[in-house]
Amino acid sequence: MDYIYDQEGCVRKRKLRMFDEVEAVLYYFDGMVDAKIINDHIIMPLQRNPLAGRDAEQLCSEVIGSSDAQLYQQFDDIGNLMSLGNIVLFVDGLDQGIVIEAKSWPLRAVDEPGNERVLHGPREGFNESLLQNLAMVRRRLPGINFKAEFVKIGQVTKSTVCICYMDNCVDYAVLAELRDRLERVVTATTMDTNYIAEQVKDNPFTPFRTVGNTERPDIVAAKLLEGRVAVLCDGSPTALTVPYLFMEFFQSNEDYYVNYRYASFQRLLRILGFLSTVALPAFYLALTCFQQDLLPTELAMTISGARKNVPFPSLVEAVILMLAFDILRESGIRSPSNVGQALSVVSSIVLGQAAIEAGFIGSPILIITAFAGVTSMLVPNLIGVTLIYRYALLIITSIMGYWGFFAALFSLLLHICSLESFNISYIAYGYASSQKKTADTFFRDSWVKLKTSPVFPIRGEEPR
Repeated sequence: MDYIYDQEGCVRKRKLRMFDEVEAVLYYFDGMVDAKIINDHIIMPLQRNPLAGRDAEQLCSEVIGSSDAQLYQQFDDIGNLMSLGNIVLFVDGLDQGIVIEAKSWPLRAVDEPGNERVLHGPREGFNESLLQNLAMVRRRLPGINFKAEFVKIGQVTKSTVCICYMDNCVDYAVLAELRDRLERVVTATTMDTNYIAEQVKDNPFTPFRTVGNTERPDIVAAKLLEGRVAVLCDGSPTALTVPYLFMEFFQSNEDYYVNYRYASFQRLLRILGFLSTVALPAFYLALTCFQQDLLPTELAMTISGARKNVPFPSLVEAVILMLAFDILRESGIRSPSNVGQALSVVSSIVLGQAAIEAGFIGSPILIITAFAGVTSMLVPNLIGVTLIYRYALLIITSIMGYWGFFAALFSLLLHICSLESFNISYIAYGYASSQKKTADTFFRDSWVKLKTSPVFPIRGEEPR
């Protein structure tokens, strides 16, 4: 150990003499262990107990006060465990090292996730501790049916990954497929669950997400009750859920904490927001440049008058405005929280007004692109997808015209229909063990009518 960690400044070595004058030495990383455990549960028992130093197994079970002390012979295993916050004890005369759990390092407090805030409902969110995250999920699902399996992923980091499911309602085909895909994951590091998500998704080239993610334990618990499988990773506050269907983009956990009529209206707004942010700029371009005869005369004259002195074609106008909006949105996200939102709003107003007064752009295209940009915020999980397809649809429309716009939309629809998530159709209305449609897709029905939906009927029981 002295040779291996000769140049490591954070490794602490502490020699001690046990009760019967047997020498021992402790190794640990400074800042990763609890000093109280070292003093009260390791050093003090070793110096006062007459059994210390006689037998390795007896030393672990009867002398050391820690709840977890195990014997190891391989230096690689000992070094890996020590780097995870454990203490290593070597005793003179014993050919094994004793690894004692004493992890202690700063953790972020449990708080509401910044990107999944709600007005009603639980405010808890995951942090970077796997065991704390697992405890938050388990607390919501008491009983013997909640299962957790642990695997190691990452050739260097060897991160602990946990597979969670409900044994009485899980889809075992999905569970087996997930296990198989996790075994095939090859990566040096696993800093976040996205390292795993991109390698286990069905189609690695689609911009649509076929593996769900969330930082809220209530969402994970609800999805487990629907028969899905969740994946937690040590060091990441984000949980993965599979399978993930297209309609889940438009569902929010707050939908189930408010009146079902209001929740249904909000869900409809999200669907319309997705359609408008993807198609509205391209549809405007198709009408104003290729099918002006479809516009009312007054509207066509107003648009033409607004563009009278604009030096750019409509396509260039739209691209410039969309790029400007995306830049301002990104700068607002990356700026300090106390100035980011104000910076985005003020910059948008000032730049838009100045561009119109200078004659660089027309006011109609500014209204269209601004509306499309704002509606993209209705479905934050689809911002990346809408960003790609908005530009693609605009360029295709500028080349192929009015019918090219509809051809591109049809191609997008075909692509969505062709996707699968763990062998489940991406556009399935509902995902249940009975494969029946539920009353929780485009609209959310009342809890009085939902009854067992969206929760799975328990295996072996009839739905109530």
